[in-house]
Amino acid sequence: PEIVDGTVTFCPDALATCREAVVVNAPGASGSGPLAMHWHGTYESPEALLSWDSAAIAIRGMVESESGLMVLPRADPAAVARPNNPFPWWVVCSETFGTQCSRPDDFILADEIVACALEQQLVSPDRITTSGMSAGGIMTAHLVDRLSYLAGAVSWSGGLPPAFQPTTPASSAAVLAIHGGASDLYC
Repeated sequence: PEIVDGTVTFCPDALATCREAVVVNAPGASGSGPLAMHWHGTYESPEALLSWDSAAIAIRGMVESESGLMVLPRADPAAVARPNNPFPWWVVCSETFGTQCSRPDDFILADEIVACALEQQLVSPDRITTSGMSAGGIMTAHLVDRLSYLAGAVSWSGGLPPAFQPTTPASSAAVLAIHGGASDLYC
């Protein structure tokens, strides 16, 4: 799709259903700025993050000042509707869900967002980042584990179930993990 400010619908062939993302600063994107993908947490939305979350607001400011693009994917309603599992991302779920925890939908969406932004020459291929808090932080950790095009990632307050600990990052991305809690598990 054409990347414009507001809600953009992505329909990659590999997904059974189209997915939405909120785009910020498309008219200001120069082709040399960053692409910042920011993943929301449980019970949140992209619009809510942009209205109150200080990290999302700071990322937005950085993206705008550097002529970049911010994209906040919206969770798949089917992922959120899983019984006894409110997490918004397919890979972020309880170990009891088995194969549903390994659905690649959100990775396919990330790849599509990046491909469209690069094809439309809105961002630099060397400045692709990802971030998120809570369930979005967990999603960020999984992206670092699987995507080789990331230049950087920030995950805060996001832990992972033991069976889903990331192994070796897929690239040499700079990673900042901010967390706390004696019983939490983090990458």
